[in-house]
Amino acid sequence: MINNYNKIKLILGKIKIAQCNYKKVLELKILYTDLSLLNILWKQGFIYGYTKINNFYFLFLKYNLQGLGLLRSIVFVKVSISKKQLNNFRLIDPHYNYLIITTKGLLFHSGPFIRFGGTLIAKF
Repeated sequence: MINNYNKIKLILGKIKIAQCNYKKVLELKILYTDLSLLNILWKQGFIYGYTKINNFYFLFLKYNLQGLGLLRSIVFVKVSISKKQLNNFRLIDPHYNYLIITTKGLLFHSGPFIRFGGTLIAKF
């Protein structure tokens, strides 16, 4: 679990730094097991997509109309959290999205309620 947390934080950190530098494409060398994070970011609209060339993945970064990176407000945390605690967070501030590692894998949550807990990694 700790190793997954560090890998996810490293990838998200690289994306955030690249967006602060207004890069359009980010080159990453990641393992096949880390693709779940890229798929989540793509499906949720934080990146345009990615492609693999040789052993590198190229991420196509996305910006809003003002030219700001979509991951600029990400906050990294590492807290074991129950579903009740997470639902309380959602009630206090419903505008945040959460990235959670659960026993079933990586989860991006933006809805009103969650049915299980896990390790909270980041909030957007």
